Amino acid sequence: MCAISGGGLRLARLGEALGPVRRVVIAIRAQDRYWTSLAAYLVDRGAPAPDAAALAAMAAARRTWREVVTEAAMALPETEIVVIPFERFADRPDATLAALTGWSAPPRAAAGQFWVNRSPDMAALEDALEALGVAPQLRRSRGGRWDPLPGDMAARLREAYADDLYWLRAGADGLARYVEDPDPVIAAQTAPVGHRRGQDDEQRRLEGAG
Repeated sequence: MCAISGGGLRLARLGEALGPVRRVVIAIRAQDRYWTSLAAYLVDRGAPAPDAAALAAMAAARRTWREVVTEAAMALPETEIVVIPFERFADRPDATLAALTGWSAPPRAAAGQFWVNRSPDMAALEDALEALGVAPQLRRSRGGRWDPLPGDMAARLREAYADDLYWLRAGADGLARYVEDPDPVIAAQTAPVGHRRGQDDEQRRLEGAG
C-alpha cells in the first residue's frame, strides 16, 4: 500500500477538521483527455501550446487513479469511497448527486443539458488564437477537439486508465465502490465476467469525451 502524500494529506486534514465523513466521491477521467482538456483551456487564455518536453512529461506521469483512491482510503479509513467515471457522469449532475448523497431518485437531468464549462473545440481555439493575434498552429485533432499528444503518448495514458478501470471493476481491493453507469438499474448490476482491459467500447467513449 502506498504512503499518503499530496491530496491524501489534505483529505486527512479535512477529516480531522470536519469530523466523521460518511462518503467521498472521486470523479476520475482518462489521463490523455484530462491533459488535452487542460492544455486547451490554457491555450484559449493565451498560454503557448505545450512543447515537446511538456508533452513528454504529461505522457511520463506515473501517478494513477489507483494511487489517488488508495491514498483517499488511507486518509479517511472510516469513510466510504465512491468512484465515478467522468466519461459517463459529466453531463449527469443528477447521477453525481445520487452517488454523493445516496438519494435514489433525484430530479432527472436530460443527457447533455447541464454539461457546461467544456474545453473549447478546435474551431473555438482557432478563433481565440486569431483574436489574440496568434497564427493558429493546432494541427492535430480528434473528434473535432484539439489533441496535442502524439498517438504513442496518448496510447500509454489510455492504457494506464484502462488499468485503473480494471482494478476498480475488480473491487479496488475493497477500498472503494465503483459506480460505472449513471443509470441506477445498470449501476446495480455487476460487471460482465471476463471484462477485458482497454475494451473497444471503452475506447469509443473516451474518444467522445471533451
